[in-house]
Amino acid sequence: MKYLFSLVFLIFSILSASSQHVIQGKVKGFDGKRVYLLKFKADQQEIIDSTASLDGVFSFSLPSGTKPGVYRLILGEMGRSNFFNEDPQYFDLIFNNEDISLTTSYLYPIDSMVVSRSKENDIYYRFLRSDAAYQLKLAHISPLFSIYKPGDDFYNPLKSEFLTVQRNFSEEAMKLSAELPGSIVSSIIGMSLLPQIENPYPASAMKDFIRDHYFDLITFSDERLLNSPVITKAILDYLSLFREPKADQSEQEIQYIEAVDHLMTAATGKPAIYDFVLNFLVDGFQHFQMEKVLVYIAENYIEGGCETDSKALLKKRLDGYEKMAPGKKVPDILNLDQDGKQIRLYDIDRDYTLVVFWASWCPHCSSFLQQLSKWYPDRKIDLEVFAVSIDSSRFAWEENLMMQNYPWINTFSGAGWEGKAPKDYNVYATPTLFLIDRDHKILAKPLTFKEFKREVDKLETKGN
Repeated sequence: MKYLFSLVFLIFSILSASSQHVIQGKVKGFDGKRVYLLKFKADQQEIIDSTASLDGVFSFSLPSGTKPGVYRLILGEMGRSNFFNEDPQYFDLIFNNEDISLTTSYLYPIDSMVVSRSKENDIYYRFLRSDAAYQLKLAHISPLFSIYKPGDDFYNPLKSEFLTVQRNFSEEAMKLSAELPGSIVSSIIGMSLLPQIENPYPASAMKDFIRDHYFDLITFSDERLLNSPVITKAILDYLSLFREPKADQSEQEIQYIEAVDHLMTAATGKPAIYDFVLNFLVDGFQHFQMEKVLVYIAENYIEGGCETDSKALLKKRLDGYEKMAPGKKVPDILNLDQDGKQIRLYDIDRDYTLVVFWASWCPHCSSFLQQLSKWYPDRKIDLEVFAVSIDSSRFAWEENLMMQNYPWINTFSGAGWEGKAPKDYNVYATPTLFLIDRDHKILAKPLTFKEFKREVDKLETKGN
């Protein structure tokens, strides 16, 4: 019976071992106590394990059912991390149901990486080094096209080198990808390939070309990349091509709407990727208060999305932007004024009203309201300001009004963000502005005093 038990235990141990995959390695120069293993899930990171390290040696075991994707090993903060506000030192690995063995250094984990077990990671790090060298060369060459123009003696040799660098990188990347077709690393390499820029002058032409041809080679087709930072990076890189530093918010939103169309087209056909791209864009544009883009997404892409649990939630989030879009009628607001009397927005008898949601603790609100108070006495149109405080403390609100003496209608509900008006108006940040007409329809939703003044100037011109 004792031997039977031993045999069963041995068989169980063998089966258990075969159902595990090992990530092991040595990080030279690392004297930290623990190594942390993180997984990527869409645009989030989650620590899934940690292990003690002795002289930089570590080992992790992952079940065979672990999702393929990119995983991150966090080593710890370097001496300069706090001073420069840098992330802790780390490096990434591709896990695709295989054992991984590696050796690297703490200071230069990518440059010194040697993968002794895992063909996929060996290819991955050869590609990362090739890509880093390529980006460094481009960073030195590209700015020269703002100095040397066609006809200059140095222009043709510069252009020739520029084309050669692009071609060499593309050929090297394709060779690496072909070593393991259908792999995750092959998809990652594919997400880095851009068409060759033939005409680099003027410098702005390079940006325009990449923007127009970004998706000629790049495709959002491998759902395994959702468990990596790759798709997120591609989205952010593409959006950066539409960034116009001199544009105001409204003009910038128009640019981003064009980018949204291309991104959603690229994501079509893969429900999980479509769903991720949609949610990622909404989160980002909501953070930066780009409501025109959010309304556009709500009107054009929510119904086209896949039938997932998040679709209903996303639709609910965006419904508020559609209801409060320019041209829509705003809900009435019933609040208390400074004297404790009830006052309604709809009772204001003016051609125009600026509804302002603000808070005493908001520095941006203070800056905006001070500019508005200087403009207010000399306004040339029939406009009133209806200010709605989202303070939860009446004392804080009244104290602020006593110090600032804002010369318009000031109201307060005491419910903070949970008040009826902030919810009705889909307010999630301060200050939030609504310029409405006599019929209580939204004319504009300026974000800054400059934008507000521009809208008012239009009304003054129209009135004349």
